[in-house]
Amino acid sequence: MQKWLLLLLLTGCTTANLILDLPIDTPTTYGEGILTLTMFDVGQGQAILIRLPEGETILYDAAKSGERLTSHLKNASITTLDYAIISNLDADHAAGLIKGFDVFTVKHYLQPSVPCDTKTCASLNAKAAAEGSTLLDWHDGDAFVISGARIDVLNPDAPLAFSGDNDNSIVLKLTYKNVSILLPGDCELKCEDALVEQYGNRLQSDVYIAGHHGSKTSSSKPFVDSINPELALVSVGKTNQYGHPAPAVIDRLNQTTNGYVFRTDESGTLTVTTDGQTIEVRDAKGIIAWVAANP
Repeated sequence: MQKWLLLLLLTGCTTANLILDLPIDTPTTYGEGILTLTMFDVGQGQAILIRLPEGETILYDAAKSGERLTSHLKNASITTLDYAIISNLDADHAAGLIKGFDVFTVKHYLQPSVPCDTKTCASLNAKAAAEGSTLLDWHDGDAFVISGARIDVLNPDAPLAFSGDNDNSIVLKLTYKNVSILLPGDCELKCEDALVEQYGNRLQSDVYIAGHHGSKTSSSKPFVDSINPELALVSVGKTNQYGHPAPAVIDRLNQTTNGYVFRTDESGTLTVTTDGQTIEVRDAKGIIAWVAANP
């Protein structure tokens, strides 16, 4: 992708799911339309809504507050989630979906296959069962074409390679035509090192969702260098008790993206829109914050 200013407004746009046995750099034919990623401002936590080019929806993480999550989704006119994916079972990524199951239809549900030893996990599994959601089991090496976009699962391994829940986060690379987005959950240094060793520069993505809210335990230099993003988004709460995001991580991301780092604590909800060639970012006020294109 090469950056320059464009005065271009991308307008929004059934489904075949196909598992692929392909490496992540194999070309794939995609559907027409628009892909939108919305990183909601949920305070200290993460909740991301992805609208795929043919209309299906993915919720990647669900915040801590069910009220904040359901409010955002209702405002986005969501009644059904085709996929709800919890990257890791920490409350700030998962607990909001407990209420979400009561409000929205959730067709498919996915969480890491770690020991279910928390109230959050037990509640989510009970809600998914009551809802009749199809439980998915995705691991490193799985690849799917869903509603016009390709999803590569880069982590976790099966069986699990790490002892910590964060390093067993569900890591996805989402690709639509010439645009790619990396979603690493709370993947930390061991997980990042393993991904760099396995995938190297095939991790390259135009948009990087900063791991673990910009924590100093994530976004290592080798990992960021392998991704080499055009821009980075950070989901983080104002004056949070953890000190996220770490200044060193923000400096690293600024250097890599030429300063194109956007944070929910500063800009509110962030929306990325792409037709597979151009990328547009808007802040909570709807102001265009960044545009890039690949000629």
